[in-house]
Amino acid sequence: MLGSRGRSKNAAAAELPPSDVRSREEAGNLLSFQIGRVARLLRQRFDIGAKRLGFTRAQWHAIKVIRHNEGSSQRCIAEILEMGEVTAGRLIAKLEADGWVQRCPDQNDGRVSRVYLASGAATVLGALDTISAEEGRRALQGFSPQDIARLSRYLDMIARNLARPPEACAEGAKPVPEA
Repeated sequence: MLGSRGRSKNAAAAELPPSDVRSREEAGNLLSFQIGRVARLLRQRFDIGAKRLGFTRAQWHAIKVIRHNEGSSQRCIAEILEMGEVTAGRLIAKLEADGWVQRCPDQNDGRVSRVYLASGAATVLGALDTISAEEGRRALQGFSPQDIARLSRYLDMIARNLARPPEACAEGAKPVPEA
């Protein structure tokens, strides 16, 4: 949708100083745009570092999800990654072939594969964590510790407001924050 000067409303809203945001709707539109832009920039910067390690975005995201949900079923990992089971299975197979993860049959149901980190994953996860920490420091330059704590609380509030209960994955899975 275009505004009065031929620019999109989101672009026009992004240019408004905070004091000019007049309504909760305008603030919500601006905030959605800003959060999306920041998330995209963080992912792009992280992608550059992960690529140097030989990881695609899907691979680094998957290995981080697996770290936080080790022992979860392949189906649950697919749900957290928001992709189909076949696609997630191929991705996990690639990580397994590269020696980063391993799949083991469930003790109670041989049809279910449980996904675990392989012993060699610690090194690459350390490197990915270093990239993440560097980008986090870069993103928060100029913020005081109080600003960072306040921002974190606000983002947690937004996440709680938007959260939906898990549907099919009842294993207590935890999504992983974007890098």
